[in-house]
Amino acid sequence: MHPSKLELLKGNKIIIGISEVSKITGISTRQLRYWEKKGYIHSVDRSKRFREFSLDTVIKIEHMKDLLEEGFTLVAAYEKVDKKMKLFKKMKHLFINNYEGIIELEDGKAAIDFGYFNANEEEHLYFIFDESTDKSYFQAGNINNKK
Repeated sequence: MHPSKLELLKGNKIIIGISEVSKITGISTRQLRYWEKKGYIHSVDRSKRFREFSLDTVIKIEHMKDLLEEGFTLVAAYEKVDKKMKLFKKMKHLFINNYEGIIELEDGKAAIDFGYFNANEEEHLYFIFDESTDKSYFQAGNINNKK
C-alpha cells in the first residue's frame, strides 16, 4: 500500500540527494557538507555513501541562503531560520492533521477543507483561493456548490 501524499509530508519521507539539493538551492555540495559538519543542517542517514536531505531541510537551506544573500552571517542566518522552521513545523502539523480535501467550486474557485470549525461539528473551515483575482480568504460554513 502506497502512503498518501499527506503521509509523505507527515513523515518527512520526501528525500532529496545532495546533488539535487545543490541544483535546487544553488549551494555547492561542499558548502552543504560544511553546514552539516557545523550542525546547521542534518542529512537523513549518514551511514549511506551519499548524503540525502528531507524536504524540510531543503526549505531550511533555501531560507538560510536568502538571509546570507541579505548580508546575515551564517550563524545569524541559522539562528533566524531555526526559529522560523519551528513555526513552519507547527503549521505543517496543523495542515496535515486537519486537511480533508480540495473542493472545486462552481464559480471556478478552489477551497481547501480543513474539517470542522466548531465543537458542534456543524460547520467546516475552508480556505478559498480565487485564481481570477489572485486573492484568498477563509470561510466557515458548509459549501454545497461543488462541481
